[in-house]
Parts: sequence; structure tokens; C-alpha cells
Amino acid sequence: MMARFRCTFAVLTTCLAGCATPASQSPSAPARAGTPHIVVDGAFDDWRGVPASVSTSNNAPTPTVHSAWTSADGEALFLRFALSSPVVLQAHDAATRIVIDVDGLAATGADIDGLEGADVVLEFSPAPANGGTRGGFVARTATGTTGTAHDVGYTGLPTHLSDTFEARIERATLEAFAGVKLGAEPRARIVSDAGGGALVAPGIVAWNPPPPARVALAAEADALERAPGTDVRVVQWNVADRTIRERPDAFVRVLRALAPDVLLLDELPATIDDAELGTFLARLGPDWSFALGAGGGRQRAAVASRLPLEPAPDFERVAYPDSVTALLPLATFPQTRRDLTTALQDGISAAGAYVELAGGRVLFVAVDLACCGGAESVEDRFRRIQADAINRAARAAVGRRDDISAIVVGGDFNLVGSRRPLEILGQSGPPVSARLRLQPVHALQLDGRTAATWRQDGPFGPGRLDWILYSPWSLAPLRAFVFESRDLSGAALERLGVRADDSDHTSDHLPVVADLRRSAPVRQ
Repeated sequence: MMARFRCTFAVLTTCLAGCATPASQSPSAPARAGTPHIVVDGAFDDWRGVPASVSTSNNAPTPTVHSAWTSADGEALFLRFALSSPVVLQAHDAATRIVIDVDGLAATGADIDGLEGADVVLEFSPAPANGGTRGGFVARTATGTTGTAHDVGYTGLPTHLSDTFEARIERATLEAFAGVKLGAEPRARIVSDAGGGALVAPGIVAWNPPPPARVALAAEADALERAPGTDVRVVQWNVADRTIRERPDAFVRVLRALAPDVLLLDELPATIDDAELGTFLARLGPDWSFALGAGGGRQRAAVASRLPLEPAPDFERVAYPDSVTALLPLATFPQTRRDLTTALQDGISAAGAYVELAGGRVLFVAVDLACCGGAESVEDRFRRIQADAINRAARAAVGRRDDISAIVVGGDFNLVGSRRPLEILGQSGPPVSARLRLQPVHALQLDGRTAATWRQDGPFGPGRLDWILYSPWSLAPLRAFVFESRDLSGAALERLGVRADDSDHTSDHLPVVADLRRSAPVRQ
């Protein structure tokens, strides 16, 4: 995985019924204070009751915006918009821009894409300066200053193929980047490029933000406590290759605070061996055992547990089918070419183990899928091949035993193209039975703002790349969250023995935590 080419699962729904507001070149009624609390998770149920700011029928041959919604609170502006056809915003062959008049004054800023007074432009899939492939995110001021998603306070999901998106823009960060204060009625226009020209959205949207106010409070230590009735706490973490070796103390502090029963680790260094991994796990406490996958080449995966564990033979080394070599002539990204060149030799980055719980055993699987690319790219097809091979290994592993009651799969799915890899992995059970089919745990960061699990101050915006899937037939999630050390209060940090910057010094991925309970089988 290359951390700079990332981006998330979502419930894909357009929720556009009844949005028949005529198009207008002037702002529609802006969102009022007191509108529903919006969480950027790639699902849109929390937008119910928010009227569309602009809406029109749109049958353009290229993806263009036909509906948009706005909301605001004391910390952020929120924007949801729907396109005429699905795209991957940060990996598309044409740019999409959100042009914002931060202070709401037409006399300041510049006229950009037909919006007078524009102060900031957020651009997805901008044209590269020196040729090459479009992709990523860039923010620009009207005076030409450029920045990243971090600089402008932008978070948006989903980052995989979709026709509907939602975004959160931090008010204070936006003001600092733009160099102007947020006005009483900031405005925006969404523009899609097509055929070298710009297709402008049907109207201008506006916000009516309430006064600045703290919305999300710092989490206390009890936010990390396992839910009552939990049978197993699972932590999935992409540990960013050499980072776990270079800064192990920060990883140990975080993992001690999270207190997992089972660890699903991916992107372990290629040269890690049983002795090194065992030494690291011993720092978490006694009785840890593990299964370290042999595949993956430059990146490996492991399942570790302080409960009784038995390695699953089918995951000792998950092999690629010979057909993977057909992708090599099509690959252009250097890392993808390198990975495809050695794929048959390396095998897939995955690990699996049977873990004993009260009432039976559960197959736990850790994975790391290929990075980069957009929908239907070589990388997207590469991920599907990996997901299918892992699925086959899971079927074989379950077929070996008659006491396996559930499967849990966790890892970096790198959903920056289609959702198909997630869907393939979600059908991990034998085809003769639906009882082991999987669904994702819904996990938000402790501040409740977003489901993003990856963030890096670079050319791509935050995304939900890391997932835990479970068997709903016999497991029930009681609590789930994405851990970020800066979400904790000072008292919580001291009590838990964690430092505020530990998440900054561990991985560009955040750990995903799920408390699961054994449940009575549910017929499906």
C-alpha cells in the first residue's frame, strides 16, 4: 500500500425523491441553525429533513451536479451533493470544483466559475501540472495560495465510486486559509469539467451558520471502555510498515489503552519474523499468540490474540491465480507494476487464525489490499482478484472445521475505486449457506464527526479505508469506534497513559475497534 493514494464503504443512496425545486442562479433558502446533526460517514440518513438547496433534472452525458444540500453548526459547514452518474471524486478523468464565497460578499474575492466574490476553490481530480494522471485534491484561494485538505479543514466521504457525496469543512480552518471571516450567508457553486469546458451546477447554494461554538467535546477515558456483555474486543490497524518498528512505544501505549482481545494487523514490514512480532506483543501483556501470514511481499498481515489461537492453514500463504499476470502490461503506476511483477512469488498480504470463544471458534482474517487507482482501473481489478482469493481461502478454512460459527475480516481495503472488493469479502461464507456472510461494523471517530480512518497531510483528502466485517448470524456489535488520540481530554490521556500526539507518530491509519457479543443464530 502507498499511503498517499487512499481513500471508503458507504450506504449508497441518492435520497432525491421529492427534490423538484426549480433551478436558480441566486441562493435558495440557506440551511438554518438547528438542522440535523450531520456525521460524515458516507451514509445520508442524517440529511433527512434538510431541503435541497438546488435541484433540477440533468441528463448530461458527463457527471454533473443536479442536487445539493447544505447544513451548518458552530464548528463546520456541511455540503451534500448528487451527480448525474457515479464517479470517484479524487480519481476521475475530469475535475469537480466546489467554489466558495466564504464571507458572502460579492464585492470581495474573485469571479470564479460564475460565482462572484469567490474566496476558495476545492478541486477534486485536478489536472496534473506536468502531465500524467488526474487525481487527488487541492485547495486554492482567489489569490493563488494552494493547500491540502488538511489546510482547509475538509473531510468528505465516500471516497469510492458513488453518485452522492457529503463533506465537512471546518469553519475556523477555512477562515484561516481564505484570509477572511465567515459571513452571515456564505455561498458556493459546484462545477464539473467536461470536454475541456466547465458544466456549472444549476444554482448557488448558501449556508446560514449559527455563531461559532464548540460542538464535539473531548472524550473521557470511559469512551474506551468495552461495552457490557462484550465477548471479544477486536482492533484492526494498518501499522504503516516500518513505523511500528521505528516507534513501537507509541503503538504500545495506544494498544494498551484499547485493550484488545484480538488484533488484526496489516502492513507489517516485509522482514518481520516471529521473534520480532512476539517481542512486540509481549509488551502488551502475557499469553499473546499469533499467526503471521507468509504472503504479501513488501507488506504482511497477522492475527494476534490473548485468547486461545490456532493458525488457519489456508492462510499460511494465500496465492494469486495465474490470471493476475494479465494485469501487468496494463499497469502504469510504478508501485502497481512492481507488485504485479512479483505477485505470483509474493502471494497476498493476508493472515488467518481460529480463535476460541465461549460457544465455539471464530475465524479471524487480517488483510491488506492494493492501493491506488480509480473505478475499473488496474488497481481496482487487482483488489478484486485479491478479495476473491481471500474469500476462497476463508471458505476453505471454514470447510475444514465444523465448529466455526463466525468470520471476522479486518484490514485496509483501500476502497478508492469501486466497492466490489468489499462486496466480495462480505460473501466469505460457503455458497451453500448465508449464515457466514459478512457486513461492516459502523464505527465513528470518538468525536462523532466522521467515519474516516485515514488522514495524511498530502494530495488526497481523508477517507474510510479500514474496515471490520463480521458475521451477523452469530455476532452482534455492541460498540465500535475509530481511535484518534487527539479526541481525548487531558484527564483521559493521563489516565490511559496515552500522549496527545500518539496518533500522529504511529500510523497514517487509525485503529478501528469493535466490541462483539456472541448472539443466538439469526436465520437469514
